Amino acid sequence: MSAIAGPAPNKGDLEKRIFELEAELELLRASGANGEDDLFRTMYESSNVGIARVALDFTILEANRAYCGMLGYSEEELIGKTLQEITAPESIPENIEKQKQLRDLKIDSFRMEKEFIRKDGSQAWGLLHASVIKNRQGEAQYFLGSVADITDRKKVEAELRESEFKYRTLFENMEQGVFYQKDTGEMFDANSRALELFGLTRDEFLGRTSMHPEWKVFDEEGNPLKPEDYPSRKTLSTGRAIRDQVVGVYNPRKKQMVWLSVSAIPQCGHDHELPCQVFVTLHDLTALRNMQRRLSQSHKLEAIGTLAGGIAHDFNNLLSVVLGNAELAVSDTPHDSPAAESLLEIQSAGMRARDVVRQLLEFAKPEGKRKQLVDFIGIVQESIRFLRATIPSTVDIQVKILINKAPVMADPSNLYQVMINLCTNAAHAMAGRGGVLGVNVARHESNGEDPDFFALAPGEYVRLSVSDTGIGMDAQTQNKIFDPYFTTRDVGEGAGMGLAVVHGILETHGGRIHVESEPEKGSTFTVVFPLASALPTAPALSGNGYEGGNERILLVDDEASVLRTVNMMLERLGYQVTPYNDALEALKAFKERPEDFDAIVTDMTMPGLTGVLLAEEAIAVKPGVPVVLCTGYSENIDEETAKDQGISAFIMKPVVRREMARVIRFALDGAGSSGRAVKSG
Repeated sequence: MSAIAGPAPNKGDLEKRIFELEAELELLRASGANGEDDLFRTMYESSNVGIARVALDFTILEANRAYCGMLGYSEEELIGKTLQEITAPESIPENIEKQKQLRDLKIDSFRMEKEFIRKDGSQAWGLLHASVIKNRQGEAQYFLGSVADITDRKKVEAELRESEFKYRTLFENMEQGVFYQKDTGEMFDANSRALELFGLTRDEFLGRTSMHPEWKVFDEEGNPLKPEDYPSRKTLSTGRAIRDQVVGVYNPRKKQMVWLSVSAIPQCGHDHELPCQVFVTLHDLTALRNMQRRLSQSHKLEAIGTLAGGIAHDFNNLLSVVLGNAELAVSDTPHDSPAAESLLEIQSAGMRARDVVRQLLEFAKPEGKRKQLVDFIGIVQESIRFLRATIPSTVDIQVKILINKAPVMADPSNLYQVMINLCTNAAHAMAGRGGVLGVNVARHESNGEDPDFFALAPGEYVRLSVSDTGIGMDAQTQNKIFDPYFTTRDVGEGAGMGLAVVHGILETHGGRIHVESEPEKGSTFTVVFPLASALPTAPALSGNGYEGGNERILLVDDEASVLRTVNMMLERLGYQVTPYNDALEALKAFKERPEDFDAIVTDMTMPGLTGVLLAEEAIAVKPGVPVVLCTGYSENIDEETAKDQGISAFIMKPVVRREMARVIRFALDGAGSSGRAVKSG
């Protein structure tokens, strides 16, 4: 049982009360010496502070009711017990040492918080004040101790410590960042996550205010945010909670933007209109925003691909007319005529335009395309032609190709991505200063122990090196350049996905990448792709380039100008042509008299009926009829899908007479019946 009823008093109150009681005891002892023993005994027994008289050998001589009640003993049970018997082991060394100092008169008194052992084995805490009583000769006679029961107070303190420990453990291990800010604006506490998100040490953060010049904070749109608009400052100035405000904070450790959802909660007493401090939580949105941005970029690329396909379809139709008519005009013009030279220039420019459109389509195709055998050197050369028009003229592009052939099994669009990303990064490293962008292609042989390319399998590879004379990178930056969204560019200049994409492409193609760089000395990125056994070869097409025939051909295209141009081409080759610019009408005519047609040449994309569906319907009516499919955009058709649909061959627009002649002759002569469709162009 406790010797003190009611709420646990604080330490100061207890010590004051003990001092008062000790003064009373001294008066009582004096009064007892004058014969007032009854009064002394009454006060001694009725005191709510435990009092005991202890011999110099530390045995208890007597104790009052409060002392006995605190420990659960009767006075008779306590008398004769030693202090060690009623003291918890943790308190014995300090207690006995100080009692010895009292006995030896080295000190007159002492105070300590002491843990007692009750009769039932439980523990109680007391605030002990002990002094030595001397005889007339000044010699130590016995000890007098007074004890206030502080068990309840110690229990509350232990609970507070436990609560503080739990809070601090939770505080330091939260996934959310948390910090506190005074009404003066100073930060006075923060957990580890908050420091990590801000990229600051505890010493750098504590004491910093919202007005600190090194803060770089941005709103959700990426615009600089004024200090007075920071969530914590708004809460301190208005007293209102701010919840889930999205801000970007530049992290100097990571050298990148960290996006946060910030909530600021005011904390104050009831008599305060404005908060005396603010509690701020930080939820990291960086990965989510980057994912959303990547998804948005993916949607944009998908839209660009769709747009590019539509443009290519229309543009290739126009080129078909330009190139087809130019070719027809050349054949009608004397070779020594000035007009012939102009027509040849038109043809040459048209063919270059065709290559540009095809390269654009290849680059815009969605990921996941089936790998195929491609010429790596051709990819590099086409990419360089594209890059020369986009990279500033202050950058000198120098290309060295030291290998004649470089067949690789790859997704062509992925190879374009690698080339474009590496070269644009190199150009960016020289922004504002100019320099040399070097592109070297060579053969590379690996024995499986190449120090520059980790775990590269033995074999032959094509090696592409892209170098620049730009700002270079330190070792710390090099360790992060392949992390998704890491970038050395300023906010708004790029998402930082380029090298991560390059690394991913190389991994899926069995390749590797190596980086060499020094600050102010430029960088060199070297990638390797496994070489394939041979370059792709088109199946042999019978006849010379202009071999024609007299077979009957059903020609279908919804573009009148293309229809007219191809019709003239085929008639010049000797074929009997029946043209239709309506696919449904053409199919109807074929179904009515299939024996009138030896082959079908059809466009792919037409209103009402696609070329593939037209081919299916026609083959169902006349199995084995050769079908040549013309398309300005081939995302949905390739050798496999063409073969599955029974199509003999397909030709990419813009159509030129040489290709048309060879493909139609190939289809009519039965090569298409081998089960393999041929692609031309």
